[in-house]
Amino acid sequence: MQRDPAVSVLVCVADVPTANNNDWAPFAVGTLQAIGQFKPDGRARYLVVSNTVKAVSDKSREEVEKAQIPYLACGLDIALRALRYAADWSRMSRSAGGERAARALPGAASTAGADLPQSERETVDYLKRFGVPVVPQVLATDAKQAVAAARDMNGPVVLKIASPDIAHKTEVGGVVLNLQGDDAVEAAFRRIMDAAASAMPKARLDGVIVSPMRKGGIELFTGVRVDAQWGPVIALGLGGVWIEALQDVSLRLLPVTPADVEQMVSELRGAKLLQGFRGAPPVDVAKLADAVARIGDAALALGATLDTLEVNPLLADGARIEALDALATYNH
Repeated sequence: MQRDPAVSVLVCVADVPTANNNDWAPFAVGTLQAIGQFKPDGRARYLVVSNTVKAVSDKSREEVEKAQIPYLACGLDIALRALRYAADWSRMSRSAGGERAARALPGAASTAGADLPQSERETVDYLKRFGVPVVPQVLATDAKQAVAAARDMNGPVVLKIASPDIAHKTEVGGVVLNLQGDDAVEAAFRRIMDAAASAMPKARLDGVIVSPMRKGGIELFTGVRVDAQWGPVIALGLGGVWIEALQDVSLRLLPVTPADVEQMVSELRGAKLLQGFRGAPPVDVAKLADAVARIGDAALALGATLDTLEVNPLLADGARIEALDALATYNH
C-alpha cells in the first residue's frame, strides 16, 4: 500500500494503556513492538493513531519510544480532520507553484531602511507602486490647498490628519467625513489640525489628506503579520467594524496568487455579500483577488523588519477595488 501512488498516508489504529503499571500486560508491549517492526520505505507517510483522545502516561511514552512508532493519542476524529486539512494544503501548494515561487522573489520595488513607509500616506503610495488600486489622495499643508484639492475631486470629500505619529486618527478627532463646499472643507481642515495638536502635542503633523468620499460597496480587511513560527501570513475578511465583531477571516502563508485569494474569498462566511446581496452589484472577485495578491507582494518586499501591513478598509464596489487606508509597522 505504501508504494501505491494513490495512497498518501497509512494510518494504523492502536491504543496504549493509560495506567503506569497494572494495565501494561505483556500483550500491550508485544503489540507496540509488532507495529514498530513496520519500517516505511515508500512515498506514503505513516502514523499510528488512538481510537479516541487518550492520556499518554510515562509508561506509555516509554514503550512508544522503544517501539519507535509515530504515535498520536489525539483520536481518529481529530487525526482524520487534520489529515484532510494537510491534504488540502498540499494540493493548494502544488497548484500554481511556479507563479507562487516567482512572487516570493523580492522585486525591483524592494525597500529597506529609511525608505520604509511610515505614515498612512506613505503606505498607500507604496502600495500604489505595486499596482494595488488605491483611493486618490492629496496632501494639503494649509486650508487653501485643502479647498483646491476638494474642488478638483468634484464631490464629497474626506479629510484625515497626516502624521506618522498618529495611528488611530478617529480617536484624536483627526477624521471628518462627507464634506462639501469650500467653507466646510476649510473649517474641517482647521478643526482637524487643532484637535490633533491638542491631543498629541509632540506628534509630527504633515498636514491633512484630502480624498474623495466613497459610499456603498463592501468594506474588506486584508492584513499581513509576520508570525514567529510561520513567517508572513496574510488575512482576508470583512473589514471596518466587522473585522472585530464577526472575526470572519481566511488565512494563507505568503506569497499568494490571485487563485489562492479567490479560494480565500470562497471560505468566508460573508462571501454571499460579495455576490450581489440585496440588489448590490456583485464584486469583481478576479480584480479583488489580484489586488490582495499584490498587497501580499508589497508586504514581502518590505523585508525582514516588517511586523504588520494592514489595509482596512479595502473597498469592493462592483468592479471598483480601492485601498482606502493602510499602515505598516516594523520590528526595530
